[in-house]
Amino acid sequence: MCRSNSVNHPAGLSHIMGADQEENRASKLAAMSTEDRELAMLEMSADDFFWVSACHYDAGRTKPSAVFLKRAASMGHVPSKGLLGVRCFFGDGVQKDKVKASEMFEELVELKHPVAMFALGILLVRENNKERGCSLIKDAADLGNALACQYLEEDGDDLNPLTWTLLKHRHTWNSCRVGGTDDHIDGKAPRHGRGRRAGRT
Repeated sequence: MCRSNSVNHPAGLSHIMGADQEENRASKLAAMSTEDRELAMLEMSADDFFWVSACHYDAGRTKPSAVFLKRAASMGHVPSKGLLGVRCFFGDGVQKDKVKASEMFEELVELKHPVAMFALGILLVRENNKERGCSLIKDAADLGNALACQYLEEDGDDLNPLTWTLLKHRHTWNSCRVGGTDDHIDGKAPRHGRGRRAGRT
């Protein structure tokens, strides 16, 4: 049984300022001809690659999206690393590889990334490594991660499908602060109680 300490969670925050502007710029890059885009890519930042990847993904082009996401991740872009880990777990535009997904989450856990802590935690719980999995989920909740708080608050017998959907969404990773609280998904700060299980397989 996973027990969590009482935590005061910060109020929810709005999505990152300037995100719409970044998405508009990324849409233009994604719409360029191959030649023009290759030239533009020479001056693109990791954020640029991240948002172009998002535009491709939103349009249902998962494989091109993965190419740009990998480029951003290779440049040390933390949200891209986490999102790529999720895509590796599901085989979403990339080869399905749970081991690689776990390794990518582990790298971010070392940075005390709350979403990565939660993602790796639920994977470990489902793989019957409940001791460490529970510990990571509690740590993520203590850092204010909304998904971890909700998971501990509810019955952990079955993982809510919405949780997986949110883990696959870029805003879940892009709004997170390494080593601190993340922007709550629904603008609220859920409480997590005592005596709840962190899931059973």
